Amino acid sequence: MNRLLTGLVAALIWGSTLILQSYTLLWIFVYGIGVIGLFEYFKICLPQYSVSTRTTIALISSLPLLSVYQSSADYLLPALLFASLIFVVIAFFLPNRGDSPKDLFILKSSTGLLFIGLCASYIPLLITLEDGFYWLGLLTTITIASDTGAYYTGSNFGRHKLCPAISPGKTIEGLVGGLACSVFFALIYRVLFLENQTTLKIVLLTLVITLIGVCGDLAESIIKRSNNTKDSGSILPGHGGILDRIDSILASAPAMFYLIYLGFMY
Repeated sequence: MNRLLTGLVAALIWGSTLILQSYTLLWIFVYGIGVIGLFEYFKICLPQYSVSTRTTIALISSLPLLSVYQSSADYLLPALLFASLIFVVIAFFLPNRGDSPKDLFILKSSTGLLFIGLCASYIPLLITLEDGFYWLGLLTTITIASDTGAYYTGSNFGRHKLCPAISPGKTIEGLVGGLACSVFFALIYRVLFLENQTTLKIVLLTLVITLIGVCGDLAESIIKRSNNTKDSGSILPGHGGILDRIDSILASAPAMFYLIYLGFMY
């Protein structure tokens, strides 16, 4: 019940944000979620450092997200490079401890910067494209349908493990169910909001986005497993942490952005 109720509340908040079609409101929401996700990530990956140090690193990692607040990607690369440079400087001044080498600090900090700070930036940037709010709505639909379809199909029919060494709970049957569910709801969404798109293009886009989203989910599973953590947090009753819920969309948002930006959908 907690899982269902949390999902409904989250869907209501996110759906309201999309309906209002305000870039500023959307950016504020995504930035807040992204920062929480960064806090969770660094709590998992850099537990040996103080809360103030992890908070500083999380805020630095949010610079790419901060750079797109004016609905432009012009400052995205400079923000990414500047954040990376700051990590190197911080590592230089950190005490030289055997259990936390400086190169590992840079690697883990950079991973958080790229996987969360950079990838999340493409969520608000999606709406700067033609039909942008509709594309973001489609990405949301695909992600929710894929996660829901995979969860219930895998729970009821899962027999063959997908990647047992990384995520023992994921099955091939769950993957197929997620793909089928995402395609089904994407086609309904196309009829309602993207009639100018062909069925074939929507199906192909959905399959690509869903598979990339699965890769994002597995990437987060690797992060948690390598740090002996089950959930990224407990902020969402029945779901775990914020990062547990946004890992798929973090990976798929840049892919959808560039597929549209480079003209594959028009």
